[in-house]
This record gives sequence, structure tokens and C-alpha cells, in this order.
Amino acid sequence: MTPKTQEEVQEWIVQWLVDVAAVSRKSIELDKPFNDYNLDSLTAAEFSDDIHEWSGIEVPITALWNYPTLADMTRYLSAKSNGKAEEEMRPVPSVEAVQAILNDVENLSDDEVKKILKE
Repeated sequence: MTPKTQEEVQEWIVQWLVDVAAVSRKSIELDKPFNDYNLDSLTAAEFSDDIHEWSGIEVPITALWNYPTLADMTRYLSAKSNGKAEEEMRPVPSVEAVQAILNDVENLSDDEVKKILKE
């Protein structure tokens, strides 16, 4: 396995999204969740196989959910190809992602909060 730079990994993922997932290059953003590109479990399996073929890196099918953005996946795959430990590859949420979660929580109604707390 040849180590990959973040730039190489990012460009490969972008091209994969364009070629395989039929995503417009203009719509691809570093912190946009893969889920927003309508990727499903079949696509995740295809991604896993394709990344292994390209890089030699074994990637679990769940990687698209564990590393949910282009930025997260780029860091993960680059680190993995360079022999980093799993703990060093955990995604770091962006400020925007954290703010979006906080906004969602703040906008919950009292009934929604009660329901969540009961579950």
C-alpha cells in the first residue's frame, strides 16, 4: 500500500462522487454529509470496494457513516494509508456541524424534549 496524501485522497473521493454517485462537482463541499448526496448502503459497499481497489486500504462499509463528510473521510483514509492508529483517525466535528446540532436542540418543543428523555 502506497501512502496517500490528503490531497490525493480528497481528489479521488471527489472524482468517485462525480463518476459513480453521479454527484455534480459544483455541489461537493468538504463539510457536507455524504448522506446529503443520497448515498445508500449499496453505494457504501461500492465505495468500500473501490477505495480498496484504488489504495489497498480495507474500509468497512460503515465508513461513510463513521466519517460522514469529505473532510472526515479524507483525514481518515490519509491517516490509515500512512499507518496511523485508529484513535488518531476519529473525526473532529466542524464548528458548523456542532452549531447545527445545537440549533436543532434549541428548537425542540417541550413535547419533543419530553419524548426524547423518555426513550
